Amino acid sequence: LASASAELNPYLRDARPSKQGIKDALKSVITALEVMSQENETFRGQALRNAPMVFCTIVSAGRGDCRKVLKKRGCHLCVIDEAAQVVEPEVALVLQYAPQRLVVVGDPEQLAATVVTRAGQAAGFGRSLLERLRLAKFPIYRLETQYRMQPEIARFPNR
Repeated sequence: LASASAELNPYLRDARPSKQGIKDALKSVITALEVMSQENETFRGQALRNAPMVFCTIVSAGRGDCRKVLKKRGCHLCVIDEAAQVVEPEVALVLQYAPQRLVVVGDPEQLAATVVTRAGQAAGFGRSLLERLRLAKFPIYRLETQYRMQPEIARFPNR
């Protein structure tokens, strides 16, 4: 990127750079960004392959380097956080790795899974896996203590 920036600087200083000069400079910048992107992909892939644990969003688990690594080595334990907001089809992104254990964490009293299309809603895609499990009478364990917030902040709305 430094070399591309050095090539672009003379054109930026010139009051009226030529179109060809600008095109050439932009090509250099684009090439440098592509190289950086490839190096970043390589680094990310190596880091994921060597990691003893992978933490990612549910959508990230279904694409790119995460998908390649998880597909190759599988998944022993999968924790889905904010599971009340995850629509059921998204859960398939992690189930494809056949986790030996699946922990679903969330608060069904908070935000529900969001589907923006009428067709998706009509097809029942607005239901979360957490909601399905609750309706099927799976055991649900409710935390009675707030662990994620400073006690002073948690007490404030309860006055």
